[in-house]
Amino acid sequence: MKYQDALQYLNELQLFGIKLGLKNIEKLLTELNSPHEKLKFIHVAGTNGKGSVSTLLHAALTGCGKKTAIFTSPDLITVRERIRINGKTITETAFSAVIEKISKKTKIIQKNTPDFMPTYFEALTAAALIYFAKEKVDIVIWETGMGGRLDSTNIVSPLISVITEIGLEHSEYLGNNIQEIAMEKAGIIKKNCPVVCGSKNPEAQKVILKQAKKQQSEILLRDKDFFILKTSYISLPQFCNSAIPQFQMNTQILIAEKKYTVKNNLWGTYQADNIATACAVLHILHKIKIIDNICETVKYMKNALWPARLQFLKGNILIDGAHNPNAASALVKSLKDAFPDRKWNAIVGIMNNKDYLCYLDTLQEICDSIIITAVKGRYPSSPEKIFKQIKNKYSNTKIHLEKEPEKALKVIESMRSPLITGSLYLAGEIMTILYGKDYIPPILKTDSFSTCTL
Repeated sequence: MKYQDALQYLNELQLFGIKLGLKNIEKLLTELNSPHEKLKFIHVAGTNGKGSVSTLLHAALTGCGKKTAIFTSPDLITVRERIRINGKTITETAFSAVIEKISKKTKIIQKNTPDFMPTYFEALTAAALIYFAKEKVDIVIWETGMGGRLDSTNIVSPLISVITEIGLEHSEYLGNNIQEIAMEKAGIIKKNCPVVCGSKNPEAQKVILKQAKKQQSEILLRDKDFFILKTSYISLPQFCNSAIPQFQMNTQILIAEKKYTVKNNLWGTYQADNIATACAVLHILHKIKIIDNICETVKYMKNALWPARLQFLKGNILIDGAHNPNAASALVKSLKDAFPDRKWNAIVGIMNNKDYLCYLDTLQEICDSIIITAVKGRYPSSPEKIFKQIKNKYSNTKIHLEKEPEKALKVIESMRSPLITGSLYLAGEIMTILYGKDYIPPILKTDSFSTCTL
């Protein structure tokens, strides 16, 4: 199978939509000789922060010498971004080979079960597992797609289950309140499997703690078993063009009466929460003798990059994939902390299944102007509808409409403090415009990546 054929096969699977449940993935992996049973996992779920926690753990474990795989979603430019080992993206050849294997096994299953067909995400889940098993990785950082309990990634039995911050999302699938959504996320907790809960939400913590006790699983709770003692920014001497400084964030964490100071280039106030969660995971990995020295391992978190999360692009355009009200609040707080006197000119493309009015009410606090644009995806945006609802709503923020992201980009490129946010799908589209369709955003600093040279 050629690479373009593999992409076409996957695109056709998107027609089958989302099907929550483990029946399909169980059947497919059984036919593939159960590659997941040959691997060790850290399973990460949550509404916000799960990608950042995953990339922090990936950087730390790669740095300390582990052959570390990572599976994340969504991708920004190419689907191959979702499947990496030690920062390196799966090649087109290897990707084509695993998709071809899935296609062939699907046909075999269909002989006895004619209506069997994996979804897009189930096929990618299986592809990652085949590849990681073939490459004999030491450990897999395994991010859920949506929810947890019925997500296809939940086929695994992990070393540790990790749950990051919980918020309202995908209500049509996961529930209409924090407790219901937390229960879905807590579905990744397995019997006698240690748990790290990074959520500070009391309602979410209560649900997660109850599930951990039910599964007889040790749990580390944020602000009970691990704490953020102090966070500070250091403005580094290099500048992108004398306007935007590069930051390093220093975060001091307390776990089991031991203090760890983590230096990191993932800036943003909310990243301290993710760093604390990642440190708690490393504490358990040390306890179960997967790593030898926590202090040495946390040092490698400084190599973590997480594209489209408070990242400066060409022309000092700041891009962030904040896509729900909680994430918007975190973005606004981070920008107020780092640039207290700055007002931004934003392009916003947000999916129509999100609470976009609440999102924009929060974002407009730091914006002189907002351009509403279109964004593609499973729930494409309705820019005209959004524009009509907010065009005269804010007295200090001008609202504009430009449905084409490329045209919107040309407008703000010449403006002071350009910001692009609202969706990772929009972020990916903008990055493709700026860098081309063959660009693969790196997730490790050792990939010779520097925001100042872009």
